[in-house]
Amino acid sequence: MKKHWKFTKHFAERFIQRFNGSRKEVDPIKSYFDQNVLQCVFNCHVYGGSQRVKVGKYTICYKYDDVSKQIIVTTVY
Repeated sequence: MKKHWKFTKHFAERFIQRFNGSRKEVDPIKSYFDQNVLQCVFNCHVYGGSQRVKVGKYTICYKYDDVSKQIIVTTVY
């Protein structure tokens, strides 16, 4: 079964640089996208372009990729 969202390499690099890349820090982000992927797709289609969401203490940027039909998690602040 194909996963409906994925992290980019850029996200992983930024996460490690800024937040030490702890596994327990990534779990809430993964959980959010597992539970809200349809809402994220809707937001991208309605509001267009890249979107941002606050997950815990992080702001996560994501976009919808029409080619792969997936939410792409691009970076973290």
